[in-house]
Amino acid sequence: MSASKAFVLGSVFLFFLSGGVYGDDQKGGNEMVSNPFPVTVDYSRSLGQMITAGGYEVVAKEVTPEHYPVLGKGKTDIEVVVFHFNRKISIDGVLSEFSRLGYRAATLPELLAFAAKNPGLQREFPIVEFGSLWRNNDVRVAAYLRGTPMGARTLDINFVDNPSGGGGSVPWTEETRFLGVQISKELSVPKKK
Repeated sequence: MSASKAFVLGSVFLFFLSGGVYGDDQKGGNEMVSNPFPVTVDYSRSLGQMITAGGYEVVAKEVTPEHYPVLGKGKTDIEVVVFHFNRKISIDGVLSEFSRLGYRAATLPELLAFAAKNPGLQREFPIVEFGSLWRNNDVRVAAYLRGTPMGARTLDINFVDNPSGGGGSVPWTEETRFLGVQISKELSVPKKK
């Protein structure tokens, strides 16, 4: 391993060891839950406007209003959290953990609002939403954020179900994070315009 690679890995390790994005971790099993991030979701914006506000260098062509419609009206304040399960995990595993802990999966508009306010996090690890799944034939597809090796911010898609027709869910890697919304803390009162 080169010295620069070792330095980067050591820096990332120290970032998480010192609290990093997770601050005072709330730990159950192996999951780590970040401190809440307050986010305002503006449902009066089109999906295209939400994407533009995020300033992504690359956007998957499949991320369209037809595949990911924006549902909701006005502006809504919520608190989102970033989950890290420290293991390969499928959508069923994530949703089961969310339910056990009192969370729901964030939607694409919530993910985009979060990323617009916190643009650097996706360069550190992929962040997935499971609340706005697109069904491509019999396969569910999730939108997610990631960084590229060159540092570009990407809004991408990935299969949630096995696309080969064998059934089952596709596991997400250990470094992947998942965006959730605590059900009891949802602020469902729209903001005044």
